[in-house]
Amino acid sequence: MLAHLDRAEESTPGTLADFEHVSPPVMTRVLGRLEEAGLVRRSAHPEDGRQVRVTLTDRGRELVRAGRAERDAWLRSRLDGISAAERESLREATALLRRTLVPPRD
Repeated sequence: MLAHLDRAEESTPGTLADFEHVSPPVMTRVLGRLEEAGLVRRSAHPEDGRQVRVTLTDRGRELVRAGRAERDAWLRSRLDGISAAERESLREATALLRRTLVPPRD
């Protein structure tokens, strides 16, 4: 969810609940814990006071990006040892997984 917020820049609790496939009350509790940990910030939506918008704090953004950098370094180290043919197979598999699993953006 933190990585989603990093990409989206901001979201609403309802959208995050849908993204994580949890109920809104569960997401409210999760956001409360993340806010207490200093990773997210909840604030009133600037155009609709009934809505809450959720953004990452600097600390939350740093945590997401550090985790992403660690995973990228690990993956690079694993891919360095494979052949060109294996790389091509992975590219094709990745394209298939994206078409199959990732819904198109509006």
